[in-house]
Amino acid sequence: MLLTLDTGSTIGWTLGPRSADATPDEVAFGSFKLAETTDLGAYLLSADDFLQDAFRQVSAWAIEIPNTQHAKSAAAAAKMMGLYAHALYTARLMQAPPPSVFTPSEVKLALTGNGAAKKGKYNPEMETAARKLGYAVQNDHEPDAVGIRRAYTHG
Repeated sequence: MLLTLDTGSTIGWTLGPRSADATPDEVAFGSFKLAETTDLGAYLLSADDFLQDAFRQVSAWAIEIPNTQHAKSAAAAAKMMGLYAHALYTARLMQAPPPSVFTPSEVKLALTGNGAAKKGKYNPEMETAARKLGYAVQNDHEPDAVGIRRAYTHG
């Protein structure tokens, strides 16, 4: 199984076959909201059960490097980078293989054909592209996870 993770205050994820031919019906996806706290340790611990459960099921995984350029504060950037490192650490503890790592531009390009695609309420290019593929995404974290999956499977 292939796990993809978009790390942030909400983790977007997919879990499904490693094949590029896998359909959305074969791929579980969703999002996991982390604790809203200024305590970085508590924030990271709130991801533990989710990450450990996810890594028990994988033969491969992929993650997007956090883009701290748009972080609203140094604390927000620390959370982004901390969660990225925590996912790497948890994967190692769970004896998961090393990840495939993608930049935000690679993820956007894989999903939309545009490495500068926008996401969010007013520019939903990522969400629209994920929905066209058959993923009923509910927020702007889930399309990122779908994009990471496409970057991995369509390399």
